[in-house]
Amino acid sequence: MASFIRLAKTSFLLRNTLPATCAECVRFLGTQPAPLRGRSALVTGSTSGIGLGIARALAASGCDVIYTGFADDKVLAELQEDFRKYTSVKATYLPADLTKPTDIETLCTEAGKHCTGGVDIVVNNAGFQHTSPIESFPLATWDAMMAAMLTAPFLIIKHLLPAMKTKGWGRIINISSAHGLVASVEKCAYVSAKHGVNGLTKVVALETAGSGVTCNAVCPGWVLTPLVENQIRKLMKDHNMDWKDAQTMLLSRKQPSHGFVTPEQIGNMVNFLCSEAANQMTGSVLSIDGGWTAQKVENMTEHTEYGDYFLEFRYLVFFLTILLIYSLSLNMKTAEYVIDDIDLLWSITWVCIDRSMGTQPAPLRGRSALVTGSTSGIGLGIARALAASGCDIIYTGFADDKVLAELQEDFRKYAGITARYFHADLTKPTDVDRLCTMAREHCADGVDIVVNNAGFQHTSPIESFPLATWDAMMAAMLTAPFLIIKHLLPAMKAKGWGRIINISSVHGLVASVEKCAYVSAKHGINGLTKVVALETAGSGVTCNSVCPGAVLTPLAEKQIRQLMKDHNVDWKDAQTMLLSKQPSNDFVSTEQLIEHTAQKKLQIVNQTFKILLKSQLGTLSSLKSFLIFVFLFQIGELVTFLCSEAANQMTGSVIPIDGGWTAK
Repeated sequence: MASFIRLAKTSFLLRNTLPATCAECVRFLGTQPAPLRGRSALVTGSTSGIGLGIARALAASGCDVIYTGFADDKVLAELQEDFRKYTSVKATYLPADLTKPTDIETLCTEAGKHCTGGVDIVVNNAGFQHTSPIESFPLATWDAMMAAMLTAPFLIIKHLLPAMKTKGWGRIINISSAHGLVASVEKCAYVSAKHGVNGLTKVVALETAGSGVTCNAVCPGWVLTPLVENQIRKLMKDHNMDWKDAQTMLLSRKQPSHGFVTPEQIGNMVNFLCSEAANQMTGSVLSIDGGWTAQKVENMTEHTEYGDYFLEFRYLVFFLTILLIYSLSLNMKTAEYVIDDIDLLWSITWVCIDRSMGTQPAPLRGRSALVTGSTSGIGLGIARALAASGCDIIYTGFADDKVLAELQEDFRKYAGITARYFHADLTKPTDVDRLCTMAREHCADGVDIVVNNAGFQHTSPIESFPLATWDAMMAAMLTAPFLIIKHLLPAMKAKGWGRIINISSVHGLVASVEKCAYVSAKHGINGLTKVVALETAGSGVTCNSVCPGAVLTPLAEKQIRQLMKDHNVDWKDAQTMLLSKQPSNDFVSTEQLIEHTAQKKLQIVNQTFKILLKSQLGTLSSLKSFLIFVFLFQIGELVTFLCSEAANQMTGSVIPIDGGWTAK
């Protein structure tokens, strides 16, 4: 009987597994139709792990493969022998150090020579890991990781995309990570780079839409690669456990399936993205993570989360607006009804204005803030809002002596605060170090609030985007915030209180064409925010990102002028074009639009109500002047709220303030 049972089990096993196994073997040997026959692929970081799994999957589909990565001669010989299993497939190894732009350029040139008509498929997979708290994270390691995992994909796409566009077919697949969507402690560079590559993916997808080229990102969870094996060994050592228990511990922390994703599964997903079935899939960020990111709440703050904020009088502003809209929408024929409402609303508005003018208690008295890029635009609006709340200000940015004198005079309006200007070029780490040193020396107990706002824009298709400009934008908008936090965070932790606010952008959530560096950096800063929030959780320090939409700053004015020139339209039409993505059709304001005098307050209120009374009842356009006036909190006041005690449990949030741009 026992023999019969064993025979039955064997028969069942063969009946259920043999057909699938044979089919896989036949496909592996190349006797099945090869959907990618005649295509060529460059796969970086493909001498082991995920990259090798992808290269094998592409070869099994008939694709010629160029593989690159670090390996000794013995491993390279074994790989070359391995690729011979795939009949009619050419496999070529090209060495390159992807932290060096010259090596990348050589790699792309050589790859082009090996592929008639240029490379068809690019898989940007190369990367490495380093774990350390942000305070002790080495700048050299940060730079190397950004170079390999963010700048290298940019350069490879820049070099190889033109040929794809010319022939009307191409596939770009960026291997990101679950850490391109969420964060873990001690991985500030890795998370920032992977968030950044997701942003780069979206820009390239928009720039290539309709060209026959697609660009997508794949975000694996835990994969049993040499990189992860090192983490398992560390757990074995730290917790004195065997391999199996350490593996279970690693998986149980993040991956609900409690199973590893395999390189072969990722390779099959890449194969699908290269197929004709996926020719309308572009700009997608695809998770393959055993449920890791499904258990995370999307870090997109909804309006309801501002409840505590509105309790600090500011909710009265919204209440005021709602009542006014309701009153006007009644379309009453008598002005008396509207006037009665306005009398009520005026009294509420008076309270709000009193608070904004500093006649209410200053909640940030005794605190100090460093605001970068604060000599104009958003940064200046934030600095003024913090000053109005009693906070001492260190401001920095580029400005001539006349502007600096005017700013110093401007800050004197805020009684009881000090304002100090320090010059720094944030593209230079030495300047960032010096700025932080001067800020620490200026503030007796260290800087309490850091607002990383500095940035600049350059627009160009990725194929012609200058590497020097990319490097400068990454330095100012991603590396500088990392360094400032690294230097100033220890003092915040020591005193048990601190606020770090990174001014990201709507482009930290979505993308626009010709903004590959800006979008990548802003996605990256959102990733950095999440890591710092996790590392500081429970310490009294919080870290959040604010993502403004279109704001009428000198940067936006420059874009408007460019639109006027390109489309031969006037300022108003160019502004409308710029705001086409923002459903509110209005700019987010950078600061309170009132002067700090009672006379000006009365003048603005009275003028606003006269405009409202003269306009047609029930029309939203009649509210425009009033709405600009009452949205006192916008970016500067949102930052002030994030510095308040009401927000002390708000950390790791990515908050859009964009007139509905990202809600569409």
